[in-house]
Amino acid sequence: MSKVAFPITIVDCIDIGLELEKIQNKLQSYYDEYEDDLYLLHKNKIDYISKFTKINNDEIYKNINFDFSQSGILFEILRPLKE
Repeated sequence: MSKVAFPITIVDCIDIGLELEKIQNKLQSYYDEYEDDLYLLHKNKIDYISKFTKINNDEIYKNINFDFSQSGILFEILRPLKE
């Protein structure tokens, strides 16, 4: 194995003169062009609920606008979904 010609150093954005907040704002503007992935959001809700109770209603999977409060699931389980 050959030796490294220069030592490995750790630098952060300040050391190399980058303003992280400006970079984040610039990148965020590119993502603003895209819509939210509603299917993924719905799937995450189902995955969360399935940790607490068995889902017997197939409609919950098919309908992306499913009203979880009408499914008989305890309010305490649904509360984080509303926040």
